[in-house]
Formats: sequence, C-alpha cells, structure tokens
Amino acid sequence: MSFLVEGAKSTLGKAKEVSSNLLRSSKPWVEFVDRKSFSKPESLTNAVGRVRKNVAYFGVNYLLLMLVVLVLYLIAKPSSIIWLLLLSAMWLYVMAVNPGPVTIGGRTFSQMEKLIGASVVSVLAIFYFSEVGSILLYAALSGVGLICIHGAVMTPENLFSDDGSPAPGVETNQSFLTTFSGAFSNLMKNTNAPNAAEAAV
Repeated sequence: MSFLVEGAKSTLGKAKEVSSNLLRSSKPWVEFVDRKSFSKPESLTNAVGRVRKNVAYFGVNYLLLMLVVLVLYLIAKPSSIIWLLLLSAMWLYVMAVNPGPVTIGGRTFSQMEKLIGASVVSVLAIFYFSEVGSILLYAALSGVGLICIHGAVMTPENLFSDDGSPAPGVETNQSFLTTFSGAFSNLMKNTNAPNAAEAAV
C-alpha cells in the first residue's frame, strides 16, 4: 500500500510541475481573443498559412483549449470519468507502483508482457466497454475544428516576418513543446524512483 501512495505522490508532483510550466508558457488570453486581430482570410492558402503560424505562436493555448473541450465532453458523460480513473489507477500500478515482473498463478509476467496486457485492457475498456473512445474522438475533432477556425481568422502578420520566421521580440511555443515532451519523459522516468529506493533497502 505504501508503494501505491509513494507512486501516486511522485506522479502527481511531477504532473503538477509540468502543468505549472504549461500555464506559464501560454500566451495572454486577452491577445488570444483580441477581436481587432480577427479578419476574414483572403483565400484557402492564406487561411492555411495563418493556421500554421498561429499554431506555432499559440501552441500552448490551443493545447489548453483542447483539454477544456475534452473536460466538457467528459462532464457530459460522468461514467467516462470513472472509466478513465480506473484505467489511470491501473497504469499507475503497472508503471510506478510495481514496474518489474509480476507473478500470477505461478506464472511470471515480464514488464513487456504487463505493458501489452495493460494496453489490451485499455483498448477494450475505451472502445468496447465504454463511450470513452467516442468521447475522445469527438473532443479531438471539436478541438481541432476550433483551432482551425481561430487560426484562420486570427491575423498573424504582426507576429511573423515575411519569410515566416518570428518577428523580433516574438517567442513561439515550439521550443516549449519540445521542453514539455522532455518533461513528460522525465515524469514517466521519475515515477519509478520510490520503487528503486525500496528495492535498495
């Protein structure tokens, strides 16, 4: 039981750190919804170019927007939240609480076999035994749709030079997204720390 508590604390702590960095790296929401910067794109090519530039600049804001859309869909289907909590608990146990081989009924399962088994259970739970799969799909499509609409009507000319590079003094979110990926990798790596310490004892 102590393994579960330590694993949960470690995972939640790292997740909180990543979330804080994510919020700090988002662009001002006043700028995100500035009506003065909205205008109709001249053509489809112009709209696509705007979306590409705005994704580079508002990347973190768009990610947060998709998370909000996902939360709204989940709230509309409370049972899906229970399924996600159960799956999260399962993966927490597999990845953080007991990451090594496990013996069930006299047979020892390797870490890879555990991951395959957990993946199969997750796929069945998400796509066959619950509505989580359809909710994730609808949320993703809705989020991407909102991003495309916002990116197409938001004028990015003051954010980028003619060659497509960021204007002087303008920072994009691309470097942060790289950092975020690294932070997430460290999150998964550090969840095993309590188990390593316990094994050493």
